[in-house]
Amino acid sequence: MASWRDFGELVVLESSIHPGWASGPSARLHAPEHATSPSQLAHAGDLLRQRRNSPNPAVGIAAQRWSSSKRPGENLADRFIDLRIALESLYLSERGPELGFRLATHGAWHIGADAEERRRCFQTLRDAYNAASSAVHKGELKETEEHLRLLAEAQDLCRRGILERLGEDTAPDWNAVILGTTEDSAAANHDETRP
Repeated sequence: MASWRDFGELVVLESSIHPGWASGPSARLHAPEHATSPSQLAHAGDLLRQRRNSPNPAVGIAAQRWSSSKRPGENLADRFIDLRIALESLYLSERGPELGFRLATHGAWHIGADAEERRRCFQTLRDAYNAASSAVHKGELKETEEHLRLLAEAQDLCRRGILERLGEDTAPDWNAVILGTTEDSAAANHDETRP
């Protein structure tokens, strides 16, 4: 089997992807699900400029690893591990115990619009972190419908987090956000202002 990798307009989003060809049993065909509109392409260019000009290098790492987690043909364990690295870049700035809990809490406060959405975000991020940990320690992860759904949901949350962080000048002070002790808490908790 042989395949030609043509990312079309998407190449503007990621500097590390290049068209090319592959052959052998692992080669898979991939085509975009739909065409990119001119306005979407312009928005993508704006996002790329924001990413390149971001004062926070963690956002660039997150974007690259998120993109890697979406590569067709990669095994599920590798995709979860790439997603975990992306999420850690966004939501963990320190080492210590309970990393999965802190990542899920930070992410839920950052992108959740209200208490119910924060609960769903928290559970999805924590489950994805645990699945990635299992992949790291066992070296594999079964490709079940549940795992594929979890990966897609967590990838969507990660994408939302990257877009939020691109618009921020500095990384949030997560403790202050959670405890409601700074203006960051108002920015992270969009109950009233988010559509």
